[in-house]
Amino acid sequence: MYGWEAFERFCQKRLKLSSTISSGNKFYDPSDGVDNRHHTETSFPLMIDCKYTTKYNYTLNRKMLRDWVRKTGEWGKRFALPLRFAYEEGDDRGPFDDYVVSTFDDFQELIEIQEAHRSCSATPVTVVTEPNYRTEEQDQALKTLRKFSRLVKDPTAKLKLMQAVDLLEEGLPCRDTESPSSTA
Repeated sequence: MYGWEAFERFCQKRLKLSSTISSGNKFYDPSDGVDNRHHTETSFPLMIDCKYTTKYNYTLNRKMLRDWVRKTGEWGKRFALPLRFAYEEGDDRGPFDDYVVSTFDDFQELIEIQEAHRSCSATPVTVVTEPNYRTEEQDQALKTLRKFSRLVKDPTAKLKLMQAVDLLEEGLPCRDTESPSSTA
């Protein structure tokens, strides 16, 4: 196995990504690794393009990066470019230096996710409140959005709409048939 192949496998394993056909050399299966989990199982689905070099530099250009960001967005994923500088061809035991290139917005979002995780897991908080129920209008709005999503043909737009519906539903209180308003 060549150094770049080992690096792709390393990235796929560490980032929990699936491999792609011919190392992403097919238009219908681009990239070197892709997160195929359901959107409810990950908050940051990735699609990566790995780069491996034994040289002291690697040149990136704006067009290539923009094309990758656009392409991954069309698949409903986030772009990352793992880069390995290996000192000897095929020597993946080290020494080597690994880096990741991403958009600044994605990097900032990862920091925010990590900070939110830390603040949630640091101190358990118990909140006791009165039951809160969804209104019939809120239920009707969710049903309308779900029906509308069936009409959307673009897979990326449909995925984004369904993710938004799921987020809305998670943020709304539960619907209970025994709510105070339905018994009055």
